Amino acid sequence: MTARPSGNLPVELTSFVGRRDDLTRARTLLGTARLLTLTGVGGVGKTRLALAVAASMRREFPDGVWTVELADLRQTGLLTQTLCGLFGVTSESSDAFGTLAEHLRTKKLLLVLDNCEHLIDACAEVVGRLLSVAPAVKILATSRQVLGVEGEQLFPVSPLTLGSPGGLGEAMQLFEERASAAQPDFRVTEDNRAAVEEICRRLEGLPLAIELAAANIRVFGPAEIAARLGDSAMMMSSERNRSARHRTLESVVDWSYQLCSPRERQVWEQLSVFAGGFTAETADGVCLPSETGAGVLRELIGLLDKSMIVRVDEDHELQGRYRLLEPMRQYALAKLESSSDATAVRMTPSRPFPTPGPDLGHRLLQSGRRRVVPAHPHRTREHPGGPGVQPRDWRRGRGGRDGAHPSPVLVAVGNPAGRIRVGEPRRRPACRADGRSGECAGHRQCPRLPRR
Repeated sequence: MTARPSGNLPVELTSFVGRRDDLTRARTLLGTARLLTLTGVGGVGKTRLALAVAASMRREFPDGVWTVELADLRQTGLLTQTLCGLFGVTSESSDAFGTLAEHLRTKKLLLVLDNCEHLIDACAEVVGRLLSVAPAVKILATSRQVLGVEGEQLFPVSPLTLGSPGGLGEAMQLFEERASAAQPDFRVTEDNRAAVEEICRRLEGLPLAIELAAANIRVFGPAEIAARLGDSAMMMSSERNRSARHRTLESVVDWSYQLCSPRERQVWEQLSVFAGGFTAETADGVCLPSETGAGVLRELIGLLDKSMIVRVDEDHELQGRYRLLEPMRQYALAKLESSSDATAVRMTPSRPFPTPGPDLGHRLLQSGRRRVVPAHPHRTREHPGGPGVQPRDWRRGRGGRDGAHPSPVLVAVGNPAGRIRVGEPRRRPACRADGRSGECAGHRQCPRLPRR
């Protein structure tokens, strides 16, 4: 009779939804690599995926699958002692790591290190030394930042899929399951499908955010939840056994913010003005330079390593494109608006505005300028109703001058009082083409402007 694998793998209290392909890929990678690091933004589901992978492979490790939660560990010097306690090894000697290494030298086990990001240097050192002295030990780590250890295999964890041909996408499945835990008869139907889909889309498929939103089904219907997503009170957990940093969406993002250097925080805030993504070139043109006058390439790499920004895979793009997930962008935008940099960023010149022409839309996409204020005939030089999109159509919501070359940032933060929250429609600016304030007949009748 086969001995039952040992370890301390916890029993999950809720179902594991979706990610079948991720589960298969992670298992395959861990079959050949000795260190697999699941990376991704906070709340994307790294821990749940790691535990699912570990549970599916536990019979391959006769000495067990062991997991240690590091989120509450604040002192880097206690990491080795924590691992010694996990395996029942005394840590009172002067060489605690040597004692630990001797214990693990002949073991064939899987060690799951959860939430390494705030102890990144200590984790990298201990992991590197363990792998060199214990050849049959494998390590599965979760971290918002790569460990940077030789032999490390990275696995970026993406948000849940939003759509599925002929059925519910992973994100909508998760919403249905978590909502039914609060209201047993809840199901996604034809009547509420559009609202649930909108919730999942606006929350970018982030599992934690979807779970927090779904819990509100006790009080509101899906359409009401979708309409209230901008209210922070809607994104709070009432589960008493949930960790403090996962009880609100803001606390998750704030944890990531604290992991960044002051300069990385500044660049992250300034990147929040890009609602539709950016390239390294456009980021360098809009973000304020450092005290040394250097660009932002180093900070972009750092933010990418920390999962603050994600790369957008578009095969037709000659340049790499990046973006902030919307909850991360809204958090950073609020920080920017309360900082002294807001006005300076607003006035930062970028590349000259492209020459108007029939292919302007295509060239805007290629240049990284993806957020265009809808053209209004009263804002063209062929007033009232000329066909061309003129430079003054690239506006910050109010103000602007003909012939100016504003950057994309002007569209996003030129009017802080009218900041666009997740899912909120953009406010129409007042038209001053006829020399008067307030809305003109053209504003009320023009189909090219968004309605209130």
